[in-house]
Amino acid sequence: MGSPRTIHTQAGGSPRGGSASRDPLRRVPGQGHPPAFLPSEVQRLVALLLKPSDRPCEEMVAELAGAGVPFESLVVDLLAPATREIGHAWTEDRVSFFEAGIAYGRVQQILRRLSQADEPADVLIPPRGRLLLTVAEGESHTLGLLALAEILLRQHWDVVLGRPILEATPATLVSSEAYDAVLFSAAQTRSEASLKRESAEVRRRSSHRTIRILLGGQLGKLEPQAWQRIGADAVGDEAIGVSELLAGLLPSASADHGG
Repeated sequence: MGSPRTIHTQAGGSPRGGSASRDPLRRVPGQGHPPAFLPSEVQRLVALLLKPSDRPCEEMVAELAGAGVPFESLVVDLLAPATREIGHAWTEDRVSFFEAGIAYGRVQQILRRLSQADEPADVLIPPRGRLLLTVAEGESHTLGLLALAEILLRQHWDVVLGRPILEATPATLVSSEAYDAVLFSAAQTRSEASLKRESAEVRRRSSHRTIRILLGGQLGKLEPQAWQRIGADAVGDEAIGVSELLAGLLPSASADHGG
């Protein structure tokens, strides 16, 4: 078993898992903001990701980044839906496992390069709080979790990834170190029972008496009341809005950073 760490690295995952980790993406949850990219632009990236060479997809994203498109928009509105589309194509036998795996690896490589190129200058700002991001028991998607971690790091949160990066359960992690919040990412409705059990265990064993629990991922969209049934404090299925949601749940985080 590994040890908890702040995320600056990448981890692998299957195309099927990666495609299920995030869902329809707007700038601010519930505000009706449209995605930054048209479906045709997402489809263009999908086609480039499936080409024999890495260069076309990398050049497309690099051109957009060079034109000033924010890191968060590139991840949330372009890379994530393109990855989901490739996962759907694989499950529907429109692309092979080999093709999907190469495309998924290219997305991770692009994400890593964007992260390195867009490293925030104000890295010495104290963190707003410590967060544990983890997938539901039995699930293994990583891309959406990694993208969310990168976005939250840029918004001055101290982020640790649990499953599937670490073998330790969320309850074990929160019992050994203080966390302000835990976000469970779940793609499947069958995960609801285990999430209810784990949420209760996190609250019971946490060294932080007022720890907050969020539900993220596809489950929050498929079952709008699932977050209440599992005993969470809120649902956050939009990457860019999660930071604002956390700031509302953790007043000290907002006060410390003027948000």
